[in-house]
Amino acid sequence: MYFEDDRPFENLYLPRFGVNDLNLSPVDVARMFMAADESTIEISVLKEQQDGTPAGFNVSSENAFMKPDEKLSVIAYQTLSGAGVRLDNLHISRVMLDRAKRSRFCTIAFGLMATTAYRYQFKEITLFAAGRGPVDTDDPDAMVGYFVWPKFGFDASLKAVDLQGNPRLAACRTVQQVVNTDPTWWEKKREVSVK
Repeated sequence: MYFEDDRPFENLYLPRFGVNDLNLSPVDVARMFMAADESTIEISVLKEQQDGTPAGFNVSSENAFMKPDEKLSVIAYQTLSGAGVRLDNLHISRVMLDRAKRSRFCTIAFGLMATTAYRYQFKEITLFAAGRGPVDTDDPDAMVGYFVWPKFGFDASLKAVDLQGNPRLAACRTVQQVVNTDPTWWEKKREVSVK
């Protein structure tokens, strides 16, 4: 991995993460932030975004698996639980893979991410399943996450209005409940409001 100015990447220091700060090796950064071999990375501190993307350390990477002019972006962030207890989390902000090169890349990369995050005691991995705002449901690339992320076990609350018209879903409150109850409906619906 390299920085944009071609300097080799040596480590990522995350103050206040983990028990006594985290100092991640290039291998752990590659795994935790989905940065493939020969990636060019950029690290920045990110403020909370208007679309709900959390504040934290943003690791963006460019590699051969991405669409041209797209960067993969993963954010390490923290939430509070109770009196001063910090929980370490990851947020997948953007993944736009090149359709011709992506065969199983995300499956493997996500598996490595989840395993490494677990090893470092991160609490959860969050994401926007189908973009951050109005999604063009006719664009198959925009809808990949909508279909893929629930298969990895990701879940989100749904608004009751999204489930109207299908009595089988009356008791459902989450994406996983809908997918398990009526997977065909989920595949066809495409437009839901997840919290």
